[in-house]
Amino acid sequence: MIEDRYDLTPRERVEGFVQAYSHYTNEKVLQPLPEERTFDLLATQNQTISLRIRPQRAAMIRKFVLSQKDAHHLLKIHKCLESQSGGSIDFESRARLSLSLEVLESGNVGPIGIIEI
Repeated sequence: MIEDRYDLTPRERVEGFVQAYSHYTNEKVLQPLPEERTFDLLATQNQTISLRIRPQRAAMIRKFVLSQKDAHHLLKIHKCLESQSGGSIDFESRARLSLSLEVLESGNVGPIGIIEI
């Protein structure tokens, strides 16, 4: 059982995650990041655009990784998917995900960048 301040069924939690992630991917299409390899040492319009878009994107995805209190924290989504499938995702995958999220939550991660595929 997942406990937090939200009273959501596993299905509602996964559906909310899908909706939030879809919003993020739609924003990527609507506001593409400029090609950063073309940036000069001096500020350019593309650098200004990038500096505006990156914090918006980071704010949109923080709910997935930074606090286990958030309804759509990835570890909660992972557990909900397991409960909905009736099976278990292998322990090693869950352990790696949990460790990665703990590092993010600790704030001791060094520089963080958004890598888009």
